Amino acid sequence: KPELRLDENYQRTYFTDLPLLTQDGKEVRFYTDMLKGKVVLVSFIYTNCTEVCPILMPNLVRIQELLGDGSGRDVSLISISVDPVDDTPEVLKKYGEKYGAKDGWTFLTGKKENVDLVVYKLGQYTEDFEDHSMLFLLGDVKNARWAKMRGDMPPETIAARLLDLLEKR
Repeated sequence: KPELRLDENYQRTYFTDLPLLTQDGKEVRFYTDMLKGKVVLVSFIYTNCTEVCPILMPNLVRIQELLGDGSGRDVSLISISVDPVDDTPEVLKKYGEKYGAKDGWTFLTGKKENVDLVVYKLGQYTEDFEDHSMLFLLGDVKNARWAKMRGDMPPETIAARLLDLLEKR
């Protein structure tokens, strides 16, 4: 069984602490601001996607509804654009609003090289962003407990797994 590395410096280095931009144009550090000590659901999207994202986004909205007040406080939803060239903060903000994303759900973009490295470190990089993954990464970052779940699974199943990660902290 591989050794779990729970120390912060290792996690910061592994996940990178590169600067990215939120849908509000705010600069955040990927590890320090988005992951450190949190339970997260990370998804990979792009706003011009016509195949996978129209399935994933309503599921994410439903997951956020199921988490209720815990969304944002207990569990952070993070959607990373795999097309940072076209998906500016403004474009991501409109996209989130179109689907009804609420507070506690952060959409990330930024310099292409930064986004690509973050997505690579999360094991979801593809040469052609249109072939992006439909997997959600669910993690209790503090305790290095991670799961991959298909984004087209029932939202209730995914929300239950997130709540399970929270309970076992």
